Formats: sequence, structure tokens, C-alpha cells
Amino acid sequence: MRLVQIPKAYRQLRRFRQIVQVLARYGFWDVLDRMGLAGSYERLRWPWRRRTTPELVHGTTPQRVRAALQELGPTFIKLGQFLSLRPDLLPVEWVHELEQLQDRVAPQPWEELQLVLDQTHPKWSEWLIELDPTPLGSASIAQVHAARTADGRTVAVKVRRPHIERLIRTDLDILAFLADLADRHIEELRPLRLPVLVAQARQVLERELDLRIEAQQIERFRRNFQDFPEIVVPAVDWTVHGDAVLVVERIEGIRIDRVDELVRHGVDPGRIAQIGARAVLKQVFIDGFFHADPHPGNLFVLPPDRIAVIDFGIMGTLDETIREVLADILIGVVRQDTRSVVRGLIRLNVIQEPPPPAFFQELNDFIGRYSRIPIERVSLRMVLEEVLAHLRRYHLFLATDLALMFKALLALDALARKLDPDLQTVEVARPFVQQLVRRRYSPLRYGRRIVQQAEQVLSMAASTPLEFEWFWQQFSRGQWPLPMEVRNLTSLEDSVQRGFHRMAWAMVIGSLLVASALLMIRPVGPVWYGIPVVGAIGWLTALLMALVLGFQVLRSGRW
Repeated sequence: MRLVQIPKAYRQLRRFRQIVQVLARYGFWDVLDRMGLAGSYERLRWPWRRRTTPELVHGTTPQRVRAALQELGPTFIKLGQFLSLRPDLLPVEWVHELEQLQDRVAPQPWEELQLVLDQTHPKWSEWLIELDPTPLGSASIAQVHAARTADGRTVAVKVRRPHIERLIRTDLDILAFLADLADRHIEELRPLRLPVLVAQARQVLERELDLRIEAQQIERFRRNFQDFPEIVVPAVDWTVHGDAVLVVERIEGIRIDRVDELVRHGVDPGRIAQIGARAVLKQVFIDGFFHADPHPGNLFVLPPDRIAVIDFGIMGTLDETIREVLADILIGVVRQDTRSVVRGLIRLNVIQEPPPPAFFQELNDFIGRYSRIPIERVSLRMVLEEVLAHLRRYHLFLATDLALMFKALLALDALARKLDPDLQTVEVARPFVQQLVRRRYSPLRYGRRIVQQAEQVLSMAASTPLEFEWFWQQFSRGQWPLPMEVRNLTSLEDSVQRGFHRMAWAMVIGSLLVASALLMIRPVGPVWYGIPVVGAIGWLTALLMALVLGFQVLRSGRW
């Protein structure tokens, strides 16, 4: 071991001992024993061995886990909050318990945070005047202070705690070790895939540590809602910024779950529920970029009918391909086509090996049952919770962003029911789902896809002669890496000629497809029944040439 690694190793060992002590005190000695820790550390005679604090072992297992995570500090609190976002893995009672983890810690002395500001922007005090040393909020990773800028605007300054990165990375290394042990030694925990979960949590936490990423996410979210006046997103002040400092416009309002206070200020809760539902559905199904933790503490109402969104540390992303697959699954449900639904789940990597026959039977029952219920009587919460129960029962694992999507939709339904118990969230979702499906089968989308694929074909065709030339030079220099025996050289020459002939045809067909697709997207020349004539002729010509080429290949018997 290098000398520079000794402090890190000592720090990890000391923290590891502290973690195990806490777990043992909360009654998890049997888990530690099954993980093999007791035998490995017997000779150290550590004081935590079989030392359980009686008053701490009362309560359910989820309650004891929550209390232990709370005591272990920032990384474990964040881990618990991350797990609460995974209703696909944890039962409802675990999710509800972990949601109660409080990410509030004692404020850092202002003098220490001032050093962080000095390192980020030495002249910050010339821009951020009247900065209040008393924090508005103090969380595990950062704390927020009110300030006024030199041009008179009120802002919120988020400053990362000093040395928090080192603590979190040390904890994550230890967690990865413990997760691997648990996965190997405790069979009941294997369906949770703890090593994968810890790796995902590491990725989320490391992104949260870099406040520049949060600033970029705010800007992207703000652009997505620039034509949605009911949603207010704070503007980022880029004058003072860095990986440890974020300055945003300060927004003050009424917490969205304080219904009585909203009514006193003349706000219609039903209207707010409609706006919030539309905003979340737009994020998920249209933008593919959504706030992954829309709990009431991150949503404020600005009377009479605007909602302000804050805290963009955890965001979910659904790219176009994922949204297309979701559209295919929804279409399969409507058509009662179980195979289409299963194909979609396979494409999403939810199903990675053949499920048991009971899975298909339950899926058939689920689709048949909900297809017969009028949409106005369908409960979004019941549908989502039943889907999640199926996933847990068959140990099916969602990608992080898909799990965050489920959590965001569940949070939407819970908030909507609190604001307006009569709101039918499924009915509100109908136009967004319809738009998702329309985009899935849009001619414009197909045109773009053809252009992209044709460009790939042309790029490959363009690079092939260069690769062949390089291959020929290597061959002529006697640098052929594999032994081979050449026979029927005349036949080989004929095959090469046929190959080049077909390649030329393919390049012409690809060029025609690209040009025709562009002409279909941006019509030039006469239009017949809404179809650009020149583009249609190009498509037909390319189709005819493709048929001829295909016929030649089939007739030759060589694929």
C-alpha cells in the first residue's frame, strides 16, 4: 500500500467500525453475522460484537432501518431517500417509512461556507450583497442562504458543505462492500440486486454533489416550460457559480399541500391540481425530462394559479426510444395484446429471462380487467400499485429512470387526491398518452428515422472502400494475420464484382431515400392530395430499385 493511501484506508476502517456499531445497536447483528462479518473481525474484539441496545430494537424492521440510516448521516439518509423512490423493489410500508427520513442537519458555521465561496469566486461579495448568514435551510449536502444581488434582485445561494464529497465517497465505498457481501450471503436480499442499487445511488449522489449539473437541469426544465405560464421555474444567476455554489432566483409561496391556507388566499385547489397533473404528465410523456422528487416541499403555489418548482437535484430522463416503447406497451394494453406488452418489457430490459407461465396469466387478467372498466372509473394509483406489485412478485428490475417515472406518477396522484379528491388523473392523462401514441406513428418521425438510418448506411458505404484499401495494402505487404488457402480465384473475382455491383445499387437507393425523405418533410414542387409529387416519385423509384436488387439476391441464392 502506498503511503498516500494510508489515511484513506484508516478513514474507511474507522467509518466502517462506526457503521457496523450502529447496525448492531439497532438489532441487525444477525444480518451482520450472516454476511460473514463476525468471523472476519473476531480477532479484532470490536466492542460492537453482539452489543444491541434494547430500547432501539422495538418497532418494525422498516422503522429500525429508517432510524439507523438517520443516525448514520448524510450518505445513508440520501440512500434511504433514493430507495424510497424505488416502489418497484420495496413494499409500500418500506417506501412510506423511508420517505420520512429527514434531510435536515445542524447548520454549518458561516465562516466555513464563506471559504467555499471564496474558492469558487473570490469577488463574490461584489455581486452578492446583504447575504444573510442564517440559513433558509440546512440539508446534508448543502445549505441555502438568502441574499440580494448588486442589481437589487433577491436570490437564494446554495453552498455545498466543505469536505462532504470525501465523506460521501468513503461511505459509498463501504456500502458497495457491504452490498456485495449481502448479495453473496443473504439469499432473500438477492432480488433487490443491492450492488446494482448502490452503483445507481452513487451515480445519483455524485451528480447531486456537482451543483453545475443542477444549474443545467434547471435551465433545461425552464426551457421546457417557457410556453406554460402556470409553471414558474427559478432563473439561474450565472454570475457566481461553480461545482460547490449555485445562485438562483428566490421564489416564495405557499406549500402546495397546505389546502386551508391556499383557500384563505383565494386559490382554487382543484385548479392547482389540474395544473400540477398536466405539468407532470407533460414532463413524463412529452418532454422525457421530469422532476423525480415532486414532493410538497418542492412545490409552492403563487396565488392565484401558478405553481413554482424548486430543487432540481434528482431528475429523470426518458429518451425518445423509451417513450416509443411505452407507447407500444400502452397500445398493446388497449388492444389486449399480451405479446406486444411482453415485447415492450423485454425492450426495456425489465424482462431479461423467460418468466414463468403464471406471469403471462396474471398479465392477461390485468389487461382484460382494466380494458373493461370505463376510463373515468380507473384509478391511476391502483393501476400503478398493481403493476409495481407484479414487478416485485416476479423480481423484475426497472431501470432507474423508469422507477423514478413510477414514483413521480404516484406522487402526482397522491397530491391530486389531496387537492381535489374528485380529479380523475387518468382522464387528465388521456390527451398526453394520445399525443405520445400519435408521435410514435407520425409520418414525420418515420421520415426522420429513414434519414438517420440512410445516413448510417451511406456513412458505412463511404468508409468501406477506405477499409478495403487498407486491407488490400496489408495483404499486399504479406501482413495477412490469418493463414488461408485460396481456391477458385475466378469465382472469388465474380463474387467481389457482384458485391461491388450490389453496393453501388444500395448507395443509389440510400441516396434516393434520403433525398425523398427530405422532400417529403419539406415539400418542393407540386403536391397531389397532400403528397409531394417529387418526393413520392423518388420513394417509388427507390422502392422499385430495392425490389430489383432483392430479386437478384434471391435468384442468386447467396444472401
